[in-house]
Amino acid sequence: MSQANCFIRDLSYGKQKSKMCVRVIRQWTIPSLTHFKNFGGTKMMGMLLLDEQGSKIEATIKGLPMQKFGSIMKEGECYYISNFRLARNVGWPRLKDNTFKLNFTISTNIERILATTIADYRYDFVPFRDIGGRGNNDCDLIASRLMLNHDIPEVTSFKNKHEGCFFMYGIVERVDEQKGWYYETCLPRRDVDFCKKCSGYPKFIIPRYKVELLVSDPSGSTTFVLFDDIVVMSIVGKTTADIIDKITYGGDEIVVGEYGPIPKKITSLLHRSFLFQIKKNIIDLISHHTYVVLNLTSRDDLISKFFSS
Repeated sequence: MSQANCFIRDLSYGKQKSKMCVRVIRQWTIPSLTHFKNFGGTKMMGMLLLDEQGSKIEATIKGLPMQKFGSIMKEGECYYISNFRLARNVGWPRLKDNTFKLNFTISTNIERILATTIADYRYDFVPFRDIGGRGNNDCDLIASRLMLNHDIPEVTSFKNKHEGCFFMYGIVERVDEQKGWYYETCLPRRDVDFCKKCSGYPKFIIPRYKVELLVSDPSGSTTFVLFDDIVVMSIVGKTTADIIDKITYGGDEIVVGEYGPIPKKITSLLHRSFLFQIKKNIIDLISHHTYVVLNLTSRDDLISKFFSS
């Protein structure tokens, strides 16, 4: 069995008799209207090929070669390929910015092999702002695969940079009363019917705090969310149920805001500065920079320690 004698970066326009070793890292089929009638409704197959040096190239099989090779080429497998033709890489979408793309012909030779020296994947990361410039002027984006928390160094580094607990000193610019200050959740209880919200039963519904604050510092502003424990322990000092009872039966701990009654101690946060401990993760980064508050304080000694460090 002869070895590969060229790499993707060595290819030039026209027919290629050289042999190269590649892995199929992505594969897809689409209806080929041009060849539908002539070849019994066959489809066109597209592939993204990767070689040992990390270079990639698009490949296409259509027409009679599709009948010969369509069932042989498998995503994730490695092959020796020779006697193929290179054509100009034009059209949309383009997965790679290569000058050429590889076309299979009826005389193309392939040989399936085990090649441990070729990576399973290779990524070319670019800033999101640059993606729209690839392809046509409509800035339409076409994705062939979505990978979540893929175990590669780039993802690990990104998560380490953007996930964890952080401290931030800022001023409360607004209490978002429009979104309310509590929500309803369920606890197990055997004498209550099916809960549609939780898609299960038995449940017992209780109110819990959820307060959204617009907080700013010299660099900008963002939304912080305070949940039950933080609000109860650090601000209000009463459970959500106790406060709702005050609304029902009256009390000086409640004020009537623009969107209804709200605990006075929550509105008292407005225009005050705090040291916030926040939880930051990738989901927060995507969802309009909204962060969960783990703790907050206005103690001068802790704030001084924060700035001195």
